[in-house]
Formats: sequence, structure tokens, C-alpha cells
Amino acid sequence: MAFLCAGGGLSHGGKVPGNRARYSVSRGCEETALGLLRVTKRRVALKHGLVLCGAERDGDKFGEEDEKLGEEVTVGDAVRQWMLANERAQSSEQVKEKQRSPKLSVLFVDVDNRSVSVVAEAVFADLVQRRGLEEKVSCYSAGVDVTVGAPADARFVEALMFRRKLDVSGHSAIEFEPQDVSSYDLIVCMDERTRSQVIYMTAAPDGKHDVQVEEKIRLLSSYCMDDRLRSMQFPTNSQYSREALKLVMSAVVDACGGLLRALIEDGSTSE
Repeated sequence: MAFLCAGGGLSHGGKVPGNRARYSVSRGCEETALGLLRVTKRRVALKHGLVLCGAERDGDKFGEEDEKLGEEVTVGDAVRQWMLANERAQSSEQVKEKQRSPKLSVLFVDVDNRSVSVVAEAVFADLVQRRGLEEKVSCYSAGVDVTVGAPADARFVEALMFRRKLDVSGHSAIEFEPQDVSSYDLIVCMDERTRSQVIYMTAAPDGKHDVQVEEKIRLLSSYCMDDRLRSMQFPTNSQYSREALKLVMSAVVDACGGLLRALIEDGSTSE
């Protein structure tokens, strides 16, 4: 089963925009998306020709059932449902990736996964690479209330490129899921509000919290090497001034350095 995109490319489950392995799409994910679009066993046709699945197309004519489907489902519906299916497939893909890899995994979390968490992911990944620890440590980022696929905030993209020569212009926002707590070794939140929300989302049905789970959900500022920054919060805030943004960038770099040092010192990156 395959998707025929408007641009003419044929995809059998590649990657959603973004370069993270946990965005891999399985065949089951494609089938889920198609099921949500009320796919018939023979084929699905969207009226704009965005998606066409099936073994044959009789010239340019479709059956009455297919035409009706094409009128009911818009291109936007198809894209949204496909992305939702991808999101649901992510948790299982993450668990499989974690089982295959001995890497210690870190997930940076804020609200929208468009600003501070993106910077933290990029800076930490760069520090890991500089220390030659790519085979031992991996990192990603996510948000608790995101517009899936949204790009990174332009101001943070520019600031990160200017200060660290790191390009995150291709970033696409990902939503945090409760299952992520079991998929990652460490969840690092940008502020106390986000941490509280993550803890709430991962509570048991009866409302009880697992102490061991809570211990792996940390604040980024707790890793700051500069004591003056230990109480700093990094909220998702579109009103950051130029000076505030400069301070945030410096503090994130400091905290990421402290985080990597802590992991090295406690033996998390050893063989």
C-alpha cells in the first residue's frame, strides 16, 4: 500500500518532515491513516488526486462510491489524519528503537516544541558529538501542547545559528505522550509548569504517581553549572525580549553542559 503525493513522489513509509528516527512510519501506520479516511478494500480516491491507493485506476473514471468519498474527504483531512496516525505510531517505534539501542536517551520537553526545547536538543546533541559520545547518548524534544509539524520559532532559529552555528530550520514539532516516560531514560523539562503537566499526564488511572518515574522528570535549570541560574525557568513565551533571549540561550548552553557532565560523572555514558 502506498501514497501517491501531489508532487509525484511515491512513498512506502519514509519519514515525516524532520530528521528524527522516531518519526519513522510503519506500514501499519499507513493502514491506520487509510482506515481513518474510510478506505474501501479496493482503493481510495481524494477528489484533488492527492492520495490514490489500489492496484488499478480505470482511466480517469472512478466508481460512484469513490467519487462520493472524494467529495467527503478533503486534502486537509487526509494530511491531518495521516499525521495523527504517525503520532500514534511513534510510541511503539520509540520503544522498539530503545530496545535495539543501548544508548542513554534524553527527551527535552516544553509546551509547544518550537522554542527552548528545540534549542536544548540541538545544543545538547552538539555537545555530545563534540565529546564523541554519539554512540552512547541520544536526545530528542517534544511539547505537551503542540501544533504537530509546526516549525521552530524563527527568533530561536536565528539566535541558535548566530550563537552556536546550529541549524534547526527543518525542525517539526512533536507531541509528548505519556508512553515517552518509559521510552526515555531522562525527561528534562524547561520549566516547573511543564514538569507538573508531564507528571500529571503520566499518573496512574487512580491518580497515584510513581516515585521512580517522577525522579527521571527533571528541570533543565537544575543542571546549570552557574549557581545563579539554578532557579531559572524557561517558559514558552512569545514575548522574550532581545536581552531575555540572549540570557535564555546562554543559560540553556550552560545547563546542557552541566547535564552532560552529570551523565559522564555518574557513569551513564560508560561502556
